[in-house]
Amino acid sequence: MKKNSFAMGAAILAAAGIICKVIGALYRIPLTNVVGTLGMAYYGIAYPIYSALLVISSAGIPTAISKLVAEHSARGDYRNAHYVFQVAFRLLLVIGCVTSLVMFVGAGMLSSLQGIPEAAATVKVIAPSLLFVSIISAYRGYFQGLQQMTPTALSQIIEQVAKLIVGMACAYIMSANGPLAGAIGAVLGVTGSELIAMGYMMLYYRKKKGEIFHQIRTSPRVKKFAQHKTVVMQILRIAIPITIGASVMPIVMLIDNGMVVNILKGLGFSQDMAASYFSILTNYVTPIVNMPGILSVALQMSLVPAIANAIALRNRRMAQQNAGIGLKLAVLIGMPCAVGLFLLGEPIIGLLYGGLRGTANLTLAGSLMQVMAIGLFFMVLVQTSNGILQGMGKPNIPVISLCIGGAVKIAIGFIFMRMPEVNILGAALGTTCCFATAAVINVAYVFRKLGMRFNLMDMVLRPALATGVMGVVAYFFYLFIGSKMSWTIGTFLSVGVAGVVYVVMMLLVRALQPADAKLLPGGSKLDYYMRRFGIWR
Repeated sequence: MKKNSFAMGAAILAAAGIICKVIGALYRIPLTNVVGTLGMAYYGIAYPIYSALLVISSAGIPTAISKLVAEHSARGDYRNAHYVFQVAFRLLLVIGCVTSLVMFVGAGMLSSLQGIPEAAATVKVIAPSLLFVSIISAYRGYFQGLQQMTPTALSQIIEQVAKLIVGMACAYIMSANGPLAGAIGAVLGVTGSELIAMGYMMLYYRKKKGEIFHQIRTSPRVKKFAQHKTVVMQILRIAIPITIGASVMPIVMLIDNGMVVNILKGLGFSQDMAASYFSILTNYVTPIVNMPGILSVALQMSLVPAIANAIALRNRRMAQQNAGIGLKLAVLIGMPCAVGLFLLGEPIIGLLYGGLRGTANLTLAGSLMQVMAIGLFFMVLVQTSNGILQGMGKPNIPVISLCIGGAVKIAIGFIFMRMPEVNILGAALGTTCCFATAAVINVAYVFRKLGMRFNLMDMVLRPALATGVMGVVAYFFYLFIGSKMSWTIGTFLSVGVAGVVYVVMMLLVRALQPADAKLLPGGSKLDYYMRRFGIWR
């Protein structure tokens, strides 16, 4: 089989990742409009439980399979490479069956702990997905080990597109029977999409089976395969640390979600009101706040090889330069997005979720957005600094920072949500403090380890000046012009004007310079046109 080069493989997975994030972010908006606030609360109970259990099969084990398969195939030993796949497949099959069974049988208890026992049906419906993902993970790890990234990328895109189509169709049809039925339809989309993605991976393996077994037949014969138990232990030694790191945030979110609903009910909120508040935070506000993360994830992916290459060459100056530019770009992305959502969050939510217009829920969503917008800035810094740290060969630092941030999130949320005048805003404040804590730890470590000097003018003051002018113009434009128009036109115009003003100001104050563009997607083209029009010299 033809192998992808490292750069090509990274590009394929990066492109697929961005496409999937865009589809995933956009999926939540029409889904919320279809099933409503209460329906999304039921959906929002099932999905975090699913995500927490999903980490067991989808985080560390595929990476372990990929590593072991790559080691064997590098020596031309495709026989043992396939044996690793077979052992891992059986291991993941057992894990998938166990986790699916635990989720299905424990649906009532798990949903009750989250404060919404009625959501047990959605938990049961999504449970089989854990088995399907486990099987998918075995195939993905095997093909990635053979440096075949296309099947992983295509299966991810197929999975997201299927979830969008199947989930929306089922939610639309079933929502006529009430919010719970609509939520069941939405999670059916998740289960259906994983089944379809599994089918694709199995068909792809079957298609390539002739080539795979030809490689096996031409491989050196081994007198004796490693014991099944030995291969399992090799897989687990690699997988367990990765799985622990990947499970931090899903577990924190699971604890936080249960805490939100139960504390609100303790303050005297009804079951439906507590569920609605929870839904507004997790299904209306959070997806919008996460959208700019698509840009910072792309930046993170670019930073990993850039920093790793500099470290491998022992070129400290290059590593400092790349890290500095990466953090500056994070500020240039995160700061305007945070200020824009802080000032225009309420009209943007009203634009995307028309059903909230004119209700008290929109006002609540706007207040939550203002708190979460501050956290957005730190989230972008966290994602970008994670890329730098991974490139430096320090993947444990992000795990430690997120563990500490997660503990801060739970503590802050617990303290402030119990104040009646704060209530659900305490959960948003906890999230903001979580990312702020993790960002400070990450960035401080990067600066100290690389011996970087902090340039206040380039890193903060220039971006802040461009963002400040943008914010003032956006605020007054919406106040005096945008709010007088229709909701859609007024919001679009205000956001558009803010974007144009920011770009112009960024160039005028030289917040973005030629060296900064190198890490941007399409940065070379941007540099070409900027020089052609005489903006850069």
